[in-house]
Amino acid sequence: MNYQTQILDFEFLIKGNGEDPSEITDTIKLKAPRSTATISTFGGVNSSEASFTIWGLGRDDIATLTRFEMWNGGKNYNAISVKANGVKCYEGTIINCVADFNQAPDIPVIINCQPCAFLSVAVAMPFSFGGEIKASDIIQSIIKPFGMTLTNIDVTESLKNPYIIGSPYQQILSVANDIRCFIELSYSDIYISKIGTARDEEAILISPQTGLIGYPSYFGTYLTVKTYFNPSYKTGQKVKLETYLPLASGDYTVGAIIHNLSCQLPGGTFESSLILYKVFT
Repeated sequence: MNYQTQILDFEFLIKGNGEDPSEITDTIKLKAPRSTATISTFGGVNSSEASFTIWGLGRDDIATLTRFEMWNGGKNYNAISVKANGVKCYEGTIINCVADFNQAPDIPVIINCQPCAFLSVAVAMPFSFGGEIKASDIIQSIIKPFGMTLTNIDVTESLKNPYIIGSPYQQILSVANDIRCFIELSYSDIYISKIGTARDEEAILISPQTGLIGYPSYFGTYLTVKTYFNPSYKTGQKVKLETYLPLASGDYTVGAIIHNLSCQLPGGTFESSLILYKVFT
């Protein structure tokens, strides 16, 4: 594999205190700062959590990013978008952002994110419906005010006379639990499917020739593998594993993904770790 300088680019969308949650009052763009990123996607309710550390920011940028009122009462929220080598690898809401001045002059800014934390803090009326209604229609109506979209793969179950309380996040999880479907939340989209249904996409080949690092490891009911960073990995996706490890080659689905990335950091990593579940036919 040819040598390549790995790049992380950051864009922060700072929201104001107005009534329009989409109003952006400030934008900070950072091109290839010295930084690290850990992006974890486990599927289900804990989808796409991430943490970032960035060095070299100026005092004004630090003050803007670390100010209080991250969500402004649940209406507005600061957001982050991250690209790895020009490809978007994360988008989410900032739930915590602090600067460690005890390490001055090399001050790190530490950022923790969740994909759609605004669903947890927003105030919502109870959802009720007289009669039978598709679960997918309930979720669609809950997320519509936030400009989110729903991707539904083969979920056809309905609920009868539902009455659902809590935040939008709690209401969505209540519906998913009632019909026992797989759910994954991202910044602008919610994905639901029948449990055990793989994504309808072409399987990704994982082999030493395509970026497999070392050998897979056995852990009871699943395997773990490490590869060079690949932003195409998704939970529920089919992969084909080719390895010299006995009995490990075959078809799998991705159960979890952790990207460990770094930029302008000597000896840093740019890798993806996967949990794979065997597909039995």
